[in-house]
Amino acid sequence: MRSLYLASAAVLFCLGATAAHATPFAGSFSVATLDLTALDSSNNPTTNLSNATSFEFGTSLVTGGANGNFAPFVGDTITFSTLTLNNLTTFSFTSAFGTFQADSLTYTPSLVPLVTNGEQSSETIYEYGTFTPVAGSGLDPDSLSLTFALTDTDSGSGNSLSVSGTAAAPAAAPPASVPEPITLSLLGMGLVGLGAVRRRKANATA
Repeated sequence: MRSLYLASAAVLFCLGATAAHATPFAGSFSVATLDLTALDSSNNPTTNLSNATSFEFGTSLVTGGANGNFAPFVGDTITFSTLTLNNLTTFSFTSAFGTFQADSLTYTPSLVPLVTNGEQSSETIYEYGTFTPVAGSGLDPDSLSLTFALTDTDSGSGNSLSVSGTAAAPAAAPPASVPEPITLSLLGMGLVGLGAVRRRKANATA
């Protein structure tokens, strides 16, 4: 009987240890993309970021700075799907350590023109979805966010396009949206109008 109790306790201990080991995949990493092709609405390559409607990634790697459960995969390859700006929910990636699938349009892409040492434009794209670790890892799926910063620089030798990317699980909060210029103008006009009304009331009271 005692042997039966000991055997049962051992089984329960093993089951408990297995359940406790199943934890969400957590950590962050940076991405280096060796080649990025911007495509216009006709699916032709373009060097002008403002004409781009989608992006195709070349070989992409997990770079230094990876931590948490991603730390062992520095140098591993990631295969990104085409990043389509008008349908971010189709974006995904596959890798030796798991897969990612976007599941909601959390942040609308924004194109912010800059003028720094010539003509430069940049675009920040935020993706949100579910990361599923590779089978056998003992880790559970978790939310994951990807932020891509794309920059187009127009120099004397022509345009050059670059991208940097970071990922975090559980997902990081999306970047704060920047008000459009027309929104700022309307806000300014409203404040001016409010000030004029207050002055009129003050003059009427006097």
